Amino acid sequence: MGFIEEFSDFASDCTDAPPVYHEYVAATIIGATLGNRVAFGTGYERVCPNIWLVLIGESTHTHKSTCMNIGKGILSKASKELIFPSLFSPESFYDLLSIQPY
Repeated sequence: MGFIEEFSDFASDCTDAPPVYHEYVAATIIGATLGNRVAFGTGYERVCPNIWLVLIGESTHTHKSTCMNIGKGILSKASKELIFPSLFSPESFYDLLSIQPY
């Protein structure tokens, strides 16, 4: 069993969010952890596993925030610097990306 399956099993015990949410959050954790240290070539360029995730679903019933918070909790144990603040201005977001572009 791989990380995505293990995370999905763990998160499913914590919330009844749709299973596909857990799979995508797990993939996002992997991408954030790898950052730009791992890449694959497409013939003419280097591609890093940058994943920007937006969970879409009905408010309250799909538990989007709960699922994301489970993933953020696990990711913050690996490295707190991988979690950007929830609220920021466009200028401060640009500053964060200039320091840490992944």
